[in-house]
Amino acid sequence: MNGKQRLVRYSTAVGSLAFVGTAAGAVQDIPEQIVEGEPEGFAFEQIDLNGDGVENYTVHISNSSYGYSYLAITGQPTGNTDFPYNQIARFYDGGTYLAEQFDEGDLIDGSLDFSSGFTFIWNESFPLFEDFLEQRGFIGLRFDIPGESPHFACVEITVDDVTGNNARDLHILGGVFEDESDVPVECRGEAPPTVEPLAVPVNGLVFWLTALLAGGVMLYTGRRRRKQAA
Repeated sequence: MNGKQRLVRYSTAVGSLAFVGTAAGAVQDIPEQIVEGEPEGFAFEQIDLNGDGVENYTVHISNSSYGYSYLAITGQPTGNTDFPYNQIARFYDGGTYLAEQFDEGDLIDGSLDFSSGFTFIWNESFPLFEDFLEQRGFIGLRFDIPGESPHFACVEITVDDVTGNNARDLHILGGVFEDESDVPVECRGEAPPTVEPLAVPVNGLVFWLTALLAGGVMLYTGRRRRKQAA
């Protein structure tokens, strides 16, 4: 390695120190939640997807010994029509609307078919829909944050008797959402770690940058002097 290469590497190191930690990830975690169904009957619960105190969705669960059992979700909480973008990615199978199932790595964005209407996540009657029954899968959501345009989320769920109450429950295992509006989000179980800003005071940072640059110049100058002496 010659003196010029050493100087270039010092400059690269200086640039790294100057910019590490300035980028902050916009992907945020969605907390685990359980919506508990009634062993025999109907239950519904409004959920706050991102933990900001605003309820985004209503979960509907029917557990019936007569065979009419289902779990569905709507995008506008009961009595609240202020958030038109609280929606679910879904498809129409010719008889009703079913939640689209996604895999890890899939992208949730505006190209999907979203609606706030009644959407089955599990249905044991016609049409039989068991994609999320006793197995994990991802659903795609688009939701409002007050004062902003819609945000995309990918949520990992399962439908199971997770509380031991002899009824089907909705278990939100977690997920991620994009806190910048209209930006797609990739399905994964948890958000990537946020890069923290470099914890060096401004005066200290200037000192170390100056020292690194000075060291590079000294190496390069010393190399040239040795060549001239030879």
